[in-house]
Amino acid sequence: MDEALAEIKRAQELDPLSIIINLVVGYTFVHARQYDDAIVQYRKTIELDPSWPAAHYELGFAHALKGEYAEGIAEIEKALTLSPDNLEALQILGYTHASAGKRTEALRVLDRLNELAQRKYIPPFSRALIYTGLGDKDQAIAWLEKVYEERSPYLFYLALNVHPVWDPLRSDPRFQDLVRRMGL
Repeated sequence: MDEALAEIKRAQELDPLSIIINLVVGYTFVHARQYDDAIVQYRKTIELDPSWPAAHYELGFAHALKGEYAEGIAEIEKALTLSPDNLEALQILGYTHASAGKRTEALRVLDRLNELAQRKYIPPFSRALIYTGLGDKDQAIAWLEKVYEERSPYLFYLALNVHPVWDPLRSDPRFQDLVRRMGL
């Protein structure tokens, strides 16, 4: 993780105005579980472009992972104001509601995803994330299996094998088997 942080910080030094690089700096802090640093970085990214939904929902996610659910929900809702059907924002909103113990709201987000699935592809990862927040390991792992079966681009969230959102699943033998089958 130290090497990853050093490399992304070097990229930021080379191109300090790149919103993508600035976002990835925050994302790397999240992986390192340095949530305060991630929050500061995401705020800097928002200063570069306040209209970019990704910076808002990633800031919200960092707040959620830190246990600051109200702040997280507020930022994610800003992202949804900017981009109403933004899949990443919706799945993070569902996860945040679930983690905050707001089961009804999390299930509402799942319903919204199911509604969107009538019109477009919704990756199984979205549901896995929300079920993880709900503490429903069986459903979370079942949806992660679908991610694996589809060879979804979302596999990189698992491939990193460090994102804190999956911590509640790491000790489950089914999750460990999934990681093993991915060759990690």
